[in-house]
Amino acid sequence: MLSNLISNVKSDFYYFDIASRKWAQIEHSMLGKTEHKCVVYDNALWFVGGYNGYDYTSDVHRYDPATGTSTLIETTGEVFSRRSALTALVHEDKMYTFGGWNGFSRTWYNDVHVFDFRTRVWRAVHPKGKLPTKRTSHSAVFYQNKMYVFGGFSGEEYLNDLFEFDIETETWTDISSLYKGDVPSARSRFCAAVHDNCMYVLGGWNKVGYFNDFYAYNFDTRVWTNVTNFKYKVPSISQYSLASDGNFFYVFGGFCAEEKSCINKLFLYKLENQEKDADAPMAALPSTQSS
Repeated sequence: MLSNLISNVKSDFYYFDIASRKWAQIEHSMLGKTEHKCVVYDNALWFVGGYNGYDYTSDVHRYDPATGTSTLIETTGEVFSRRSALTALVHEDKMYTFGGWNGFSRTWYNDVHVFDFRTRVWRAVHPKGKLPTKRTSHSAVFYQNKMYVFGGFSGEEYLNDLFEFDIETETWTDISSLYKGDVPSARSRFCAAVHDNCMYVLGGWNKVGYFNDFYAYNFDTRVWTNVTNFKYKVPSISQYSLASDGNFFYVFGGFCAEEKSCINKLFLYKLENQEKDADAPMAALPSTQSS
């Protein structure tokens, strides 16, 4: 049996107070995970899938910040097979998962599953249209009732294609031939987020090297733009986390090529009139540990 290359899977849990810029550790009963996904629904954090240090998982944990309690959720239905490096997104009262891989069986996936938060039932989707290539470490976002999947690794090659999934008709469409502009090169282990009518993609890697570029895809015009600017320095990172808060992106952790190690730095990127203001800064935030 093949072994997973990931070792020293951590179980520590922290939160960052944006106002005070302080970190604090959270006590919890969940086991360690890596390459899992976390979504927010009903004022709680929901953790799904991932690798726990000895096996791949398909379980769901819920953490309630108000009570400080974590719960393993009992689910029924057609849950996805055990895997990591998948994507998970929330739309209304449902969570959509796509792709991922299982390193023991060397299997990559391109299936879609839907989890109903109210009934806690999983459903396997049998979509119409052209299915995306199987992939892992890709990105996925929602925009106007459609899920967009970009990039990743297929098990054989790195990708920079873009697929659109209509959740109403459950139909896939390959829109790679429709976009224009400065398209990001093929990559995996990156994140994407939506601001206004654009999807932003930061960094990643393709086995040859790490990227320190920053791109925006306009859903309305279908144009890619490289928004990397000499006024700020984009870190060469992969497998980081990305969160949005109004006109700001927060980028945390990952592997940094410049430092040749994993980092715990937090970067802030301001998104304000991006098309008019090309000097929006990206800078590391000073932060401290709560006592």
